Amino acid sequence: MHRSYLLNRATITNFKYSKKEKKRIMKNQLCPIFLSFVWIFFTGNIAEASNLNVEEPKTSFEVYQPQSKTGKEIFQANCSVCHIGGTNIIIPEKNLKKNSLEANGMNSLNAISYQIINGKNGMPAFGGRLQEEEIEILASYVLKQSLTNFADN
Repeated sequence: MHRSYLLNRATITNFKYSKKEKKRIMKNQLCPIFLSFVWIFFTGNIAEASNLNVEEPKTSFEVYQPQSKTGKEIFQANCSVCHIGGTNIIIPEKNLKKNSLEANGMNSLNAISYQIINGKNGMPAFGGRLQEEEIEILASYVLKQSLTNFADN
């Protein structure tokens, strides 16, 4: 790097340079910085920013429509931490396998939906986190998977 780029304003004022020489040194230091900003502006990311596909904000009268998720996606996002593969890492005997659900009276869509919404013992309530449609999809998925003991999960 050229020596003048290494000088700063304090260095310039400590030495006895003429005003004209000080301006020349500062100009030599600022010129490459200025040129780099100009280069970035006309060729870099800033010029491409106008091409971004930005979604228009929703107006207040539009209703939010969540994209429909599959039961497996909802299960993996919310349940698989404790119920991986249909097991239960908190209370192992209360897993999501067919025999366990039957023994605990949880082998219906209503019972599973109630459990998801309200929680119980170590299971948190998901009523405030999941929408009603997601709860129905999730309950159906759990009941269907319990018949195969989560074999394809």
